[in-house]
Amino acid sequence: GSGAVATTIKAECPDAEVIASDKHRAALSLARANAKRLRVKGIRFYQADLLDQRIRSSLSRSRAIKIVVAANLPYLPRADKKSLPPEVVRHEPSSALFGGRSGMELIKKLLVQLAAFQKTDLRPLTLFLEFDSPQATTLKREASCLFPLARVHVLQDTCGRDRLLRIIAPIPRTSDRPS
Repeated sequence: GSGAVATTIKAECPDAEVIASDKHRAALSLARANAKRLRVKGIRFYQADLLDQRIRSSLSRSRAIKIVVAANLPYLPRADKKSLPPEVVRHEPSSALFGGRSGMELIKKLLVQLAAFQKTDLRPLTLFLEFDSPQATTLKREASCLFPLARVHVLQDTCGRDRLLRIIAPIPRTSDRPS
């Protein structure tokens, strides 16, 4: 969307290799403009869909010793559209709010992609992923299955609601790697 997460990470950790992506050109333009306005340099911006080939290639070329992913994907179920305040629905693009029927379709797809990537990349992986509170149990279970060696935690927001999934996945065991 606005590039706030990537820009903040780069501003706070200037030596980090930061890749920012969005599938929508307009969102990516806004993110670039915001980073420029805040005088934050060195972010690589890609128009990409989740962990598509361009992102996987960029990550594979990275010299980083571990991969950290911060994702704020659309996570609301489509049915929530009727209960949201009208100003939210009017001013936010649906593609930025709704993650399919359950709200978890994009999140689950990213988890599967990251698990597959890590098995071939062989670096530790940490993921921070925002979600809707009712999704906590399902997402924690999915993440634990996909990353069996990981520490998977659900963190609360400032109102005490389950809001953030944190996965800390070490390097996969030899038996987990493709042959």
